Amino acid sequence: RLAYKAINDILRRGKLPILVGGTGLYLQAVVDGYNLGGAHPHTIKGAGVKPDKKLRASLEKKSVVELRKILKKLDQQFKMQPDNKRYLIRYIEMVKKTKMPLKKLLTASGSQYDCLILGINLPRPEINKRVDERLMVRIKKQGMMEEVKRLHKEGVNWQRLENFGLEYKFVSQYLQGKMDKDEMIAKLAVASHQFAKRQMTWWRRWERQGREIRWVDNYKIAKELIKHWLKKSTGSNM
Repeated sequence: RLAYKAINDILRRGKLPILVGGTGLYLQAVVDGYNLGGAHPHTIKGAGVKPDKKLRASLEKKSVVELRKILKKLDQQFKMQPDNKRYLIRYIEMVKKTKMPLKKLLTASGSQYDCLILGINLPRPEINKRVDERLMVRIKKQGMMEEVKRLHKEGVNWQRLENFGLEYKFVSQYLQGKMDKDEMIAKLAVASHQFAKRQMTWWRRWERQGREIRWVDNYKIAKELIKHWLKKSTGSNM
């Protein structure tokens, strides 16, 4: 709802909304009109499921892999591989209470907008190189470790921070003395590479579902596609 509110506000001002991101679920939710658990309480079937504190407490003790297995056992149609423990627990909660497959709970109402979707098509080594560069910037210049220290100081416990995944998980383990800094960076790099690979898998699956993605490998091609799309969409000579 917040995304649609922001998009409509931008359109009313005569501007072009641009969504940029790597998390396929969120982008697909906005573009295809998916109603995610808790996001649209009046329309999604699973949103009326109240939190089960006892169930959540027992699931919190499980690893991400174990939670995926539990969800797969409850819902044979389950195909996603989310890393977010909080989402997995919520999905399990919804499926157990409603006795409905997740696919039906994440219903699509159709796109409200005419969209041009651009995907950056780069060789895997180049993607990993950029991931590594971004990681070092986060560590050295953007205060990644200071951010985790601050959150813990403000009352977020280590277990919850680890459940946030990726950067939070490995930085938390480093700050607790579970690994040294070099090991933290190495493990975080590997996990980030794996995450980037899963993101690409998501985009390819979205294509197989019928959504057109225009793949580009340089700025010039992207610019030409955007100019052509704007001209077709608005009838202007932009």
